[in-house]
Amino acid sequence: MKDILKKLTMLQKVLVQYYEIEKKIEALPKELADSEEMLSLKREQYAKSLQRLEDLKQRVVSLEEDYVEAKNARAELEKKSSSNLSQREFETHQQDLKEAKNTENHYYNLKEETKRKVVAEEQNVEESKETLQALEESVDEDRKKINSDIAALTKEREQIKVKKDKYSEGIDPTLLFKFERIVKSKNGGSVAVKGRVCQGCHMELPVQFVNTVRKGDEIKFCPYCSRVLYYQEGDDSDIEALKRDDLVIDDSDDIEIVEDDMDILSSDDDDNGDSESSGGGDVIASEDEFDF
Repeated sequence: MKDILKKLTMLQKVLVQYYEIEKKIEALPKELADSEEMLSLKREQYAKSLQRLEDLKQRVVSLEEDYVEAKNARAELEKKSSSNLSQREFETHQQDLKEAKNTENHYYNLKEETKRKVVAEEQNVEESKETLQALEESVDEDRKKINSDIAALTKEREQIKVKKDKYSEGIDPTLLFKFERIVKSKNGGSVAVKGRVCQGCHMELPVQFVNTVRKGDEIKFCPYCSRVLYYQEGDDSDIEALKRDDLVIDDSDDIEIVEDDMDILSSDDDDNGDSESSGGGDVIASEDEFDF
């Protein structure tokens, strides 16, 4: 069983590297998300500017037609002779002529104002186009770099997988599956027990349980953080304390130790946050820590 613990220790180093690379591969595309969102916004703004420009140009054409029509109407009124008109007809003619001139001026001023808007919008479209092109080039460069980084990381992950498969040989598939899940969720799958304390979650364990871990005859999982446990010899006082009868805990005070320790991990995905809140950091065992 100590050989299995040793294998697990070697394996977890590889697994930590493997899962760290996986996280980087997953995170890289997210770095581009903000830039792509901005690019999409700029494209939308540019399209709207083009549409505004087209609408303004169409408006100028329409106003030009209205202006010409008003101009011709005014000219026709001016051609009419007012010498044979009565006083009332003369006044009406003058009023019509005045309104025709006002209408002509209205359309002329509106047309010229819209032309100025066309010039301003053309400048806005040109600036938007330059900004959009620059952003597209920048995002394209970022995308190329990220794709290159992903390719390099994928290659590195495949190389590490070869080691992962090598160190996994001879380990029970069920144990291997659960151990991999522990390493992935807690960045380390096996930790030492010092005295009666798990060094992963820093929870105190029952004496009988610690003695079983110390014997090393079977794989034991911490009932609190689910990590695989091995015993690390401390000073003589730790060993003597485990042997003293007065430290034996009554069944009523003891925590429930699941008979099949493997089942503890059936819900370890739900424990990702809770078990870590006990105060333990990510403790990765070193092969040298085992006393073989």
